[in-house]
Amino acid sequence: MIDHLQTIMEQNVISEFFLKQPALLLRRAEGQYEDLKYGMVELLERETAWSCDDVLKLCSEICPHWYGESPEKGWLEYAYWYIISWSYPDSVKMDFPQEFEPGVNFFIRVLRCMLDYTLAHKEFDPFTDFEFLDVSAMPDNVIKEEYERFLFYFRKYYLYELMYIGKEIFFFNTLSHIAGVHYVAMHVARQLKEAGVPIDLPLVSGAAVGHDIGKFGCRPEEMRRIAHLHYYYTGQWFDEKNMPTIAHIAVNHSTWDLELENLPLESLVLIYADFRVRREECRSEE
Repeated sequence: MIDHLQTIMEQNVISEFFLKQPALLLRRAEGQYEDLKYGMVELLERETAWSCDDVLKLCSEICPHWYGESPEKGWLEYAYWYIISWSYPDSVKMDFPQEFEPGVNFFIRVLRCMLDYTLAHKEFDPFTDFEFLDVSAMPDNVIKEEYERFLFYFRKYYLYELMYIGKEIFFFNTLSHIAGVHYVAMHVARQLKEAGVPIDLPLVSGAAVGHDIGKFGCRPEEMRRIAHLHYYYTGQWFDEKNMPTIAHIAVNHSTWDLELENLPLESLVLIYADFRVRREECRSEE
């Protein structure tokens, strides 16, 4: 466990945070790094599942000078909107003071380490996990380039961590919905491909994960129209990052205003998966 966790921490450049501390604390950096590592091990090894709040408490114990004061709505919600502001800076009505920068960035990096280790060592869960395609096995073409770009931005903008925090602090569970849609869509797409039906798996995968990302882009005054406006913001996110083909599939997953006979097969699969998962969510709420 220690060796793998150490590798993950190095990949996420955790040590850099300790080196950015005030000069008087630099002598403690090595000890803090070790304390953090073994604190993470303790959380990972305990019988009950760890939470984002547990990770936050660990971060505040290791570097208390970064968490002396708390944001008005608490650190978890602050981190949630902070991450959204990277994708949709004009949609977040919140200030992000410089004094909170070290604490929030340290927390989301440590959270990523915890999630990376957990996902690598637990049984796959279709409602929390994503089984992405192996880019190295794909032929060189535009779709491969877009899918590779999508995976890059998915990590760069901490979208998984965003959804993981969201499911803990809000009544809705975006992660469960999006992971479920991706699982169902890829299951159907693989069956079609095995049957000889031409379908592009990277298109389905990227669009399924990103089909509701535009909901994070809706401004507070637009929330009543989120069901309609999120298509626009989803397309905006993909287009700004030069992924027009995936964008076309991701924004065309409505069931009430599209001419289904004119849609590509990948969109039809996404529409089915979205409808299927939403129907199951409604049943579970009854």
